[in-house]
Amino acid sequence: MGPRAYLPREREAMGAYQSLILRITPGLTGWWQVMGRHSTTFDERLRLDEYYLSNWSLWLDVFIIIKTIWILINGQGA
Repeated sequence: MGPRAYLPREREAMGAYQSLILRITPGLTGWWQVMGRHSTTFDERLRLDEYYLSNWSLWLDVFIIIKTIWILINGQGA
């Protein structure tokens, strides 16, 4: 789990979030993916990634895995 990788061209737009988010190895799925993904703005994505990193727990990762599977089964992962 962890924030998806950001593109090099997005780094400047990350502002104050950059130092926190870029310290973490990107993951295959994460809080942003299961809490909105394409329906969120770039700023919302940053806030969701910051929330995940600031509130990480094993149970949050378990929730993300379960929700990722649910989204894939229901065909919402496109």
